[in-house]
Amino acid sequence: MTTASPCDEWAEAISAYADEEASPPERRQVEEHLAACPACRTWSELAARDRATYAQAHLSPAPGEAFVAAVTGKLRAVAQETQPKARRRGTFTLVELFVVLGIIVVLAAIMFPVFAPARDKSRTAACLSNLKQLSLGLLMYADANDGCLPPAHQWRAAIAPQVKYEAMFRCPSDDAKGNCSYAIPLSISGARLAGMPDRTTQPLLYDATPSGEPAQRHNDGLNVAFADGHAKWYADPPPGVERGASLGPVGRNYGLAERLHLAYDASVTMDTREVLRALHAAEQIVREQQGFVLASSFSETRRKTTAHLAFKVPSEQLAGTLVALSRLGRVTRRDVRGQDLTQAVMGAERTRNQSAEREERLRSEVAAARSAFDRESLRAAAQSAQKGTTTANKELYAQRVQTVLATVSATFEASGPRFNAWAGTTRAFSQASGWSARLAGVVAASVVGLAPAWLPAALLIWLGRRALLRRRRAPAPCA
Repeated sequence: MTTASPCDEWAEAISAYADEEASPPERRQVEEHLAACPACRTWSELAARDRATYAQAHLSPAPGEAFVAAVTGKLRAVAQETQPKARRRGTFTLVELFVVLGIIVVLAAIMFPVFAPARDKSRTAACLSNLKQLSLGLLMYADANDGCLPPAHQWRAAIAPQVKYEAMFRCPSDDAKGNCSYAIPLSISGARLAGMPDRTTQPLLYDATPSGEPAQRHNDGLNVAFADGHAKWYADPPPGVERGASLGPVGRNYGLAERLHLAYDASVTMDTREVLRALHAAEQIVREQQGFVLASSFSETRRKTTAHLAFKVPSEQLAGTLVALSRLGRVTRRDVRGQDLTQAVMGAERTRNQSAEREERLRSEVAAARSAFDRESLRAAAQSAQKGTTTANKELYAQRVQTVLATVSATFEASGPRFNAWAGTTRAFSQASGWSARLAGVVAASVVGLAPAWLPAALLIWLGRRALLRRRRAPAPCA
C-alpha cells in the first residue's frame, strides 16, 4: 500500500493524471513536475503499482485466509498508530473523585440535622426511664421508713440497694463530671408522702446540675419525676423544682417566738453577652416578683460593658427571683446573707408599746390635773413621751422593713474585644484545626454511615465506565 505523499498542490492533478482524466496541457505540466519532484514521482509509481495489484486481485479468485489476516493486521496496526492511547483501565479521574465526594458531603449535610433530634429524643427517653426507676426506688424507701423520704443530700446513698445499675444515676446528655445528674427538691427533704397535698403534681426528682440547680439539657427542657411514679418532659421547670436559695423556715417557729423575723441581703454577678437586654429583663422580673427598683445604671467602654441593678423584693419571693435572674446569663458569683432579727423586732415592739402606754397615761393625767402648773408639767412630759413613741415606731419600721423586704444587688458584665496578636493567631489556628478535624470527622462518618447509599451508586458508575471502555476498544468489523 502507498505510504508516501505527494505535494499538496499537485495531489489532485497527479491523481487525475493517473486516472487518465487530465487534458493534454495538464498532462504535460504533471509530467514536467514528476520529472522535477522525486517525492511525487515515487508516490505516482506506488499508486500505479497499487492499482495494478488491486486490479489483479479483483480479477483473480478470492484470496486465502492468510492474505485476509495479513491485511487485517496491517489495518489494525495503522489504526492503533493513528488513534490516541487509551487511559489505563479501571482508574478514576480527579473530577470523578470530587463529584463523588461532593455528593457524599451534600448527603451528609442533609442527613445529619435529621439524625441529631432523633439522637436527642432517644437520650430523653433513656433519661425518663432512669427517673422512673429512681422514683420507684424512693417510693420503696419511703414504704420501708414510715412513709418518709430520705434527706436531699443523702437520697442517692439511701436508695442504692434498690437500684440495680449505677448508670441510672447518670443522664445520657449530662456532660458534667459529677456522679449524679438528678436532685430532690429541698422543700420535700425528709418529708412524708402522706402529707403531700397532691402527689401527681409534686416533683420528686429532676434533671439537675451538681449544685442542684435545674438543668435544661433535653431540647432546652428537663425531665421531672413526680411522687406518684410518673415522669414527664417540661420546657420550663414546673412549680416545686426551682431550688434557688433556702430562705427561712416554712411554717415553723421552732418554739422560740410567735413568729420569726429573718432579714436577707443577696448579690448576684452574671456574665452575659447582651448586658442592656439582661438589665431590662431583670427589671421586668422585679416587677413580676412584686418588688421595686432602687437604682439602675449602665456603662459601656471599649473593653467592658457593665450594668448594676439594686432592688427590693418580698422575702418570700427572693428564692424565685434569684432563680429567674440566673437564667439571664452565666452566674459567676452569688451571695445570700441572712440575719435573725426576731429579738431586735420584739425589743422594738416592747419599747414602742411602753412608750405608747406612757404617753396615753400622761395625757389622761393632763386632763385630770387641777392646777395650771401641774397641767403644764404633765403636758411637757406627754410631749416627750410622744417623741419617744415616734422614735420607737421608726425603729420598729426599720426592723420590719429588713425582715419583710430583701435587698438584692445584681451586676451584669460582658467583656469587650481586646486586640491580642498572639491570642488571635492561636485562636485562629485552633479554630482552623478544629474545623479541619470536624470536616474530616464528618467526611469519615459520611463515608462509613452512608455506605449503603453511595456504594451501589459507585458500583454502577464503575460498571458503566468499564462497559463503555470495552465498547470503545472493540475492533471495527471488516467491510
